Amino acid sequence: MPDIPGYGDCWGHGIFHCLFCHGFEERGAERVGVLAFGMTGNLKMATHIGHMARPLGEKVTIYTHGNSSLASEISTMDGNPFKLDTRRIAKMRMAGGGGGDEGGHPTGVTLTLDDGDEVTERFLAHGPFTKVNGPFAEQLGLEMAENGDVKTTPPFGETSVPGVYAVGDCGNMVKAVAPAMTSGALCAGGMVVPLQSEPRVGLEAEATEKALG
Repeated sequence: MPDIPGYGDCWGHGIFHCLFCHGFEERGAERVGVLAFGMTGNLKMATHIGHMARPLGEKVTIYTHGNSSLASEISTMDGNPFKLDTRRIAKMRMAGGGGGDEGGHPTGVTLTLDDGDEVTERFLAHGPFTKVNGPFAEQLGLEMAENGDVKTTPPFGETSVPGVYAVGDCGNMVKAVAPAMTSGALCAGGMVVPLQSEPRVGLEAEATEKALG
């Protein structure tokens, strides 16, 4: 998770990673925010999430967390519908009831910006970089993608190490059941040929020995 105090407390309560999964319940909000850093720290992803947030809030602000060049890219888009804020985020907290273990219903996320200003958004949308659980990727020397996933070659999920495949969340930007199942099925079908093409000297020698008694 980003090294911003309070981010972890807000994650899942006021920060949503996918507006297909969360956010609809908060529709009609006066204002919502998009955090444009991490996996959403580029023009394509920041505006993609921003457009998904527009039906849910009257005003959508994209926070670039100090990235003025990204803000400039967004501002020059034809018909840019977003408000932009380039100030760095110093910390954040749940507003209202607090959510999480504090009880009550939160009314938003309050951002404290680097100049001391505080802004409250009904919710924030953000896609942080992910990290593969466990040490196996490092132990095997697998090449990693920029977003933190194992780098694979579609459609079968080959990694940079011959004979090693990655399927499911560890090798897919979309962390969901259906893509995970699909990648597993494709891998199972694709790895058959490499397995069958491996040298079979040992097996053939054993079969010959049995045949000769």
